[in-house]
Amino acid sequence: MNIKDTLIDVKNLSDAEKRKYCKEWKDSELTAAEFCRAKQLPVSSFLYWQKIYRKNVAMKSPSSAGFSPVTVKHPAALSEACESGKVDVNIQLSHGLQIHLNLSAPQLCSLIQELSDATAIIR
Repeated sequence: MNIKDTLIDVKNLSDAEKRKYCKEWKDSELTAAEFCRAKQLPVSSFLYWQKIYRKNVAMKSPSSAGFSPVTVKHPAALSEACESGKVDVNIQLSHGLQIHLNLSAPQLCSLIQELSDATAIIR
């Protein structure tokens, strides 16, 4: 018997069923190939669903796309820094990446506007 004869015909699966497989795999400790073998899914189809699912989740959820509320930890220091003309900005992303910037007040305003615009597009 050919391996393709044992695979599920994915042409008739609904989007909900495809998302269900994606979530099941994410919760498992299996590689994509192992999961597909266990569920009798074509690996190429499954990887395509994963790509589409991740893209859709990122577009629907600003927090999953990496946007979070901004917290000013030391407002007094920010005021002093703005008066001196330069502001040290430290951005820590949820996965641990840190970005350190030393910006002028106009540059900071521009950064905030760009982030605001990007958030609006994603929402």
